[in-house]
Amino acid sequence: MISNTALLIPCYNAERYLPALKKQIEALHPKFDQVILVDDGSTDRTVEKGRELGLKIEPLGANRGPGAARNAAAKKTKAEWIHFHDADDELHPDYLEKILPMANEGTDVVLSSSDFVEEKDRRFIMRWSFDANAWTKHPVAGAIRTGVNTTSSFIRKAKFDEIGGFNEERRCWEDGDMHLRLALAGARFRAVPDVLCTSIRHARGTSGNRLYCHRCRLAFLKEYARQIPKVPAKDLIGEIMQTATGLEQEGDGRGVSESLDLAQRLGWKGPQTRNPLLIFLSKIPSRRWRKLLFRIQMKMRDNQKKP
Repeated sequence: MISNTALLIPCYNAERYLPALKKQIEALHPKFDQVILVDDGSTDRTVEKGRELGLKIEPLGANRGPGAARNAAAKKTKAEWIHFHDADDELHPDYLEKILPMANEGTDVVLSSSDFVEEKDRRFIMRWSFDANAWTKHPVAGAIRTGVNTTSSFIRKAKFDEIGGFNEERRCWEDGDMHLRLALAGARFRAVPDVLCTSIRHARGTSGNRLYCHRCRLAFLKEYARQIPKVPAKDLIGEIMQTATGLEQEGDGRGVSESLDLAQRLGWKGPQTRNPLLIFLSKIPSRRWRKLLFRIQMKMRDNQKKP
């Protein structure tokens, strides 16, 4: 039986979102036992506004990034279970009603679906969901292939503390990295299909810098490559190639080369394609040639997208 729960919210220049956040917290049924906000060096009135609204908000001081703010919030609670939530996202009123029955002695992380919507017009972008069976049987592979944002998980705090929390050095993909390290530490995952959070997307903040995020992803993937066979090489190669594609689209030639070098060290044999010419050329045993084929393939895809 769960003794208590905590809602942990990092804030950075979140003054405009706090009134709506307060209403969401009040609408929860059942409610979290603790709600703790940590201000990550905001330059607006986030701290003052939070206190005016009666929210418990602690200033972190200098801006240290989302990982540091979340870690600081986690240190302020002794709750058995924690949920990290961003101030500009939306938490559905029945969140705990749907999550708590799954958070039992045989579980360390409960995953739920999240809808991503555009902030300006509420346009639906995508649904982030999880295959319950796959995450129960192969959580490491799931964490590599799918990744988990913080709005989608409810975590046993003892397990979170065991892995040392979030990586504070990088400000993107730190949430997916934390969940992968939970999986590597033997955390037991369960997933519910319910959409319990809405993630509001906008161009502000780190996630709006696609090049930075792709570079962060590559840095994490390099770390994971050192942990094979605990991390499945096949799944890792797939993520490396996705990152290489993103870096190519952002014009980062050096990042593309680093990605392809890493993929080839792990066994990548060249671009997957149905083009007969590329299939024939991919059989040439040359690392430089494989890189060239990758760029040719990217160019062909770009041309196909053009009207």
